[in-house]
Amino acid sequence: MRGADEFDAAVAAGIIEAGQAAQLRDFLAARGSLPTPPDPDAEAVRFVRGFHDVFLAIGVAVLLVGVTFAGVLMFGDYGGLLGPLLAAIVAWGLAEAFTRRRRLVLPSIVLAAGFTVLSAYLGSFLAGLGSNGSGELADIAGSTAHGLLAAAGAIVGALGFYARFRLPFSLAAAAVGAVLGLFVVLDAVAATGTETSLAFLVAGLALFAAAMAFDVRDPERRGLDADRAFWLHLVAAPAIVHSVIGLAGVVDRFDLGLGDALVVLAIVAGLGVVALLVDRRALLVSGLGYLGFAIGRVVAATDLTGDAIFAITLVVLGLVIVVLGAGWRTARRGTLALVPWPALKARLPAAA
Repeated sequence: MRGADEFDAAVAAGIIEAGQAAQLRDFLAARGSLPTPPDPDAEAVRFVRGFHDVFLAIGVAVLLVGVTFAGVLMFGDYGGLLGPLLAAIVAWGLAEAFTRRRRLVLPSIVLAAGFTVLSAYLGSFLAGLGSNGSGELADIAGSTAHGLLAAAGAIVGALGFYARFRLPFSLAAAAVGAVLGLFVVLDAVAATGTETSLAFLVAGLALFAAAMAFDVRDPERRGLDADRAFWLHLVAAPAIVHSVIGLAGVVDRFDLGLGDALVVLAIVAGLGVVALLVDRRALLVSGLGYLGFAIGRVVAATDLTGDAIFAITLVVLGLVIVVLGAGWRTARRGTLALVPWPALKARLPAAA
């Protein structure tokens, strides 16, 4: 059990009565066995309960790859379709045991990822069956169809897996499929850099809003809504960070001018404030690469040598991460204190 919410869930499910739940809670508290409520600031992610899960996840991954290739060899001319299809069926069957019944998180993530990839491949395969014609325009149309049906296959597969097994990771897999589909569309219409950044910013913000919808339903981060929000934040953050920096005119992070570096520092600082407000570190993690290059460019404005610049950049970047990580709660309290709207504060996770 993870805390008081489990007692309430048991009462709601009719397993025990409210009076019995209260007595059991008092009994466990007296014995010092009452589960400690989770720390919302810890942003806990339930991946594995032991090395057994890791071992099993490796076995699942190897098995799915093996079944795919065995099917390709066994079914001859039809292997390109039936091999991945057989592997997808095996993945679904294993999920019935490991995900639906035993709730093994890491093996379930591998199964969900494998089923999503296989569904994407099958979607792309169907596009190949329907393609015809020749010439450059036909090739472009064919590649677009392959990409779109692969993205559609990934989305359908991931959402189907989620509908059956309620695995939070599946929502992230579906979101990745949607982002890949958006990339295919933008490539097909030859979108400019600005148009691409705007499209990905809208997509990232939509995923961020979906993640926040789950977060506000579980502000104490006790249940599956917090896990669903975590995975969506993990997909939304890179889309937001890269698109915002792209819209700011930063083209190549490997060749930043001093002005670009200062812009990147300002953007990462702003995203850091948002990360502190919503108590999610994904935005900051997604911006660490840009932050490192920006710090390096600022340091390079001095007369230091290349090795010294590299060393100082790593030291400064490491200090920023360590100080912010160690002082996350203090930083959150200070940031929330600056929010002037009580209604907004009430919707955000409380500062411990």
